[in-house]
Amino acid sequence: MKPVFSVILWNDEKPNFNHTVIFPAYPYALEDILEKAQAKNEASLHWEINDTVFDLEYLLPISERSGSIRELNALAQKLSELDRAQQIGFLGLLKLEQGTLDAPLPLSRIIDLAYGTQCCQVIPELRSEVELAYHCVEEGLIPEFKDLPQEQLRLINYPLLGEKQRKAEGGVFVQSKSSSMSGYVRQTAPIGHTSLDLTPERPKYAMLLSISNKWSSGARRSKQALLELPMAEDALTSILAEYDGLGDDGEVWDRIAWRGRDCVVPQLTDMLFDYGSDRGYTESAMRYLNYLAGKLSRVKPEILPAYKALLSAMDCRDLSTADRLLDAVDSYRLSPQINNPSDMVEDKLNKLSGQNVSLLISHVNMDRYGETLIEESGGELTPYGLLTRRNGQPVKDVRNQPEQLGWQSGMGDITKLDGARLPPVDIICGGSPCQDCPWPGRALV
Repeated sequence: MKPVFSVILWNDEKPNFNHTVIFPAYPYALEDILEKAQAKNEASLHWEINDTVFDLEYLLPISERSGSIRELNALAQKLSELDRAQQIGFLGLLKLEQGTLDAPLPLSRIIDLAYGTQCCQVIPELRSEVELAYHCVEEGLIPEFKDLPQEQLRLINYPLLGEKQRKAEGGVFVQSKSSSMSGYVRQTAPIGHTSLDLTPERPKYAMLLSISNKWSSGARRSKQALLELPMAEDALTSILAEYDGLGDDGEVWDRIAWRGRDCVVPQLTDMLFDYGSDRGYTESAMRYLNYLAGKLSRVKPEILPAYKALLSAMDCRDLSTADRLLDAVDSYRLSPQINNPSDMVEDKLNKLSGQNVSLLISHVNMDRYGETLIEESGGELTPYGLLTRRNGQPVKDVRNQPEQLGWQSGMGDITKLDGARLPPVDIICGGSPCQDCPWPGRALV
């Protein structure tokens, strides 16, 4: 999805939450932002568009009063799919619909307009009423001026004719601030209501990758596709072979580059990339990604917030370390209601029975006491809440921290992993080792 605009989000109930997000956001990424916002209701979550792409400055007046954050993301998703002519048509329809209204249009109606670009005619080369008049005369669109000799055509009052024609058609001129997007738009049919189901649904994938041909000076074509993981290993091999379609099977994998687009654990998304290096681990890397996606897909939803908090607390920067932390997540506890030292004090005092908590709070240095309590707990504040270890030891106990395994295409150096760390063949290959398997000799489990 192409970026459409950036949005600032903040929550009155969580002062330390202030994020700038690029819309449209993929499903897991959006739910992660809302999870970190911890808004108990939509009234406490605020947003504002602060920048746009495609010269869509007409969208800047849209505010949170127009609709929900999910409607805003749905609008951005549709706008990202429009080609240039459709973008101009959308802006024209928006300008026509807005008219002289003082209040901004509801997001639901703006979404209707984005889906209704087939209900208008767009002429990108027309930028003024004079140009519209010349266009109508030259194309024979006005019967009384059709087939007139040149001497009489020169006598036409083109500015007046263009104004009259525009008003008769109910058309509008679109002119972006940078002049890179402009044209004449007239509505040709009524625009109905677009019914969208904005109920959040968990995607079927655990990882979403965009894959493409690796760049080379001799490449005659470039392809791109989305790949949903996990999938059966033979299906993965077949899809990539068909996608590339060049050379023998051994060369197919070496020409695939990939980039993460979405992940059930969004912190991992930026670690999912390979921009076409010449290193020979591409096939084993793709198998490892498929294995890790399968592992993530089996994590219970109630465990995911603690895992994301653990990745944040440990400043995890590669997939190999993330894999190891996933094995240890049951040793940690997340308290999402604690997001700052003051929350820690309130949580502590609220557990005291027979005490006037409000009176105690008024006589306590909340921040200082809270920092002391957090330090004593060995916990770490994360965007998801307070993370502690179940055994009472510090979260960042250097004796128990997993070693960051390095940085190589976001995955750590997976070609140097100890054999004991490699997943069983049946998990990777569905029960049957592949020819030239990167994990030979492993017993099937």
